[in-house]
Amino acid sequence: MLPTVLVVGGTGAQGTVVVRLLSESRRYAVKVPTRTTTSPQAMALTDLENVCLIEADIFNEDDLMRLFTKIDMCFINTNGFAIGEKNEIYWSIRMHNIANCAKN
Repeated sequence: MLPTVLVVGGTGAQGTVVVRLLSESRRYAVKVPTRTTTSPQAMALTDLENVCLIEADIFNEDDLMRLFTKIDMCFINTNGFAIGEKNEIYWSIRMHNIANCAKN
């Protein structure tokens, strides 16, 4: 069984590169949360090996708790330009706290 990596921001410009490299390594199962699994950015990842799209809102605590359950590691890349610097700092800290709660 492959270790599971959650890639938050996996449909963004930087995140898609991370998802592709993880998939090409064939060493990980990759989970990518996205608001819309049918968006062009999400659909571009559907042909990659060991990549699973999950419909979720990364700024919703219930969705985050579900996402951080049963994963081995995560890569988080939020978009400060879209949500603002203060929100990016807040959500980065909040995601870390939720990830810690989910693993216990």
